[in-house]
Amino acid sequence: MTNSSLSYRYGFAVYHKDSIPDLTEINDWKRIKVSEYVIHFHPEVNMQMVETKIGNAIIIGDAYVCKGKKDLKSILELMLKKEAWSEFDNITGRFALILISSNNDNVKILHDPFGSRTVYYRQNISPQ
Repeated sequence: MTNSSLSYRYGFAVYHKDSIPDLTEINDWKRIKVSEYVIHFHPEVNMQMVETKIGNAIIIGDAYVCKGKKDLKSILELMLKKEAWSEFDNITGRFALILISSNNDNVKILHDPFGSRTVYYRQNISPQ
């Protein structure tokens, strides 16, 4: 296991494709491009993606349906299409959920309801 595999174990990083962050510590992590965004995630963490016309839902970690009869994909589709936030109560596990609208005007990153997958963020504000 390389040093970068031990750094930020099970973590992830998301940034806009036009941003140029210094990711030398995690340069050998897995990487996907979703719309206008790039997502790096630790090689040992699970990643699932649901794509719809409305946008994409990406789960970093382990998420399970804990109540109801819907499957995980159906729940994520409802959250994307109708912003049905009450559906979030039907998911459990240790995960971060990234929701990216297809027109890129809306990105939401949520951690699991228990908060065991910590989310840190930095926001770049363009000078006016």
